[in-house]
Amino acid sequence: MAKILDVEGKELWGDASARVRNALVSAVAARANLAGANLTDAYLADAYLAGANLAGANLTGANLTRAYLARANLTHANLTRANLAGANLMGAYLAGVNLVIDLGCPDGWPAYAWLRDGVCMVQVGCRSKTIAEGREYWRGKNDRREVLVALDSAEAVATLRGWGIERSAEDVR
Repeated sequence: MAKILDVEGKELWGDASARVRNALVSAVAARANLAGANLTDAYLADAYLAGANLAGANLTGANLTRAYLARANLTHANLTRANLAGANLMGAYLAGVNLVIDLGCPDGWPAYAWLRDGVCMVQVGCRSKTIAEGREYWRGKNDRREVLVALDSAEAVATLRGWGIERSAEDVR
């Protein structure tokens, strides 16, 4: 059950349905300050949260699949186990977020990596893959050479952070 709590931990809204997502989207549209909000396990798939102030928010386990977070302030937000597949983080402020790696815009596509279920995932444009899947998918495409370099960068930073890297059969040989 997802809940929206105020800064003192008092429940403002609790529901297991999409009503929580709709309430949050309405709050963002009304320019509510959601800094520090507890959005643990919230269902926010496809939510339009552009420019939202989610600084320090607890988004642990939140489903942010395909959420539009362009220009959102996610400074020090907790994104542990958050599902960011297909999320648009273009221009999002990610300072202090240690569970997301900003990879810039290789070959013109916004790209980032994050930790999901112990494995480093990458998002490049609309494609969400493990690093191994990404290498296989983009290998040999001359117009995606920067993407391959971004995957190398994601792997290097993820390794430094101790994240799991799923290896392809070719990588193991």
